[in-house]
Amino acid sequence: MDYIFSIRVECLIDGARYDDAIPAVALSLQLAPDDPQFPHSAQYALDLALKTRPWRTQPGVKIPPMNEPFYHQVGNLLHPAERAPFMTIVAHYKETIGEIEQARLHYEDACRMRYHGAYKQRDLQRFIKKHGPARRVGPLMPPKNCLRLRTVKCQPHEEAMILRHAADQFMQRGEVMASRDCLHDLYMFNPANAGVFQELRAIESQPGFEEMERAWNAKIKGKFPN
Repeated sequence: MDYIFSIRVECLIDGARYDDAIPAVALSLQLAPDDPQFPHSAQYALDLALKTRPWRTQPGVKIPPMNEPFYHQVGNLLHPAERAPFMTIVAHYKETIGEIEQARLHYEDACRMRYHGAYKQRDLQRFIKKHGPARRVGPLMPPKNCLRLRTVKCQPHEEAMILRHAADQFMQRGEVMASRDCLHDLYMFNPANAGVFQELRAIESQPGFEEMERAWNAKIKGKFPN
């Protein structure tokens, strides 16, 4: 199976379909993570995809070398839907070359960007099973630069506990979407918490969830118009 995925990546590269390679390669890595060479091919495909984009608008522009600073400046080259696959590819590459804590951060960020993505969560849990959970000192603290759905007025070190309590209280009262929002924000604190992920998926799998979500979003927009 790993061999088939590797051939698929090579075909995309040979056909100069670099943009198509990003989501395809990320999914392939999630489904076949054990090939020691495939993450290198995936990283190469990602490099090509990102570094050919400036040529479309600025032919002849000098492309920066393949190094870490380049990856800190690629946000403007990525469509929002590509950011989670990007994190997935980089995470697998970092894991392969032994940069375990950097890989952990990228796996977690991939989950934060697509919090309902089952493959991304499964990928993170595989990583945790292999390398162990993160070492944390003290309470969970709010993550930086993440989409937040609720505002909690408290000290930062109290927020995770309050979100957990609020999610339970809302669910007991039948306020499903309010509970979902609290769980979403709690998941942003620690995507490695598979229990919170399962709670979110249970809400999303309820009959009529899409209708509930549309009604909830309309209610929120009515309270806080642009």
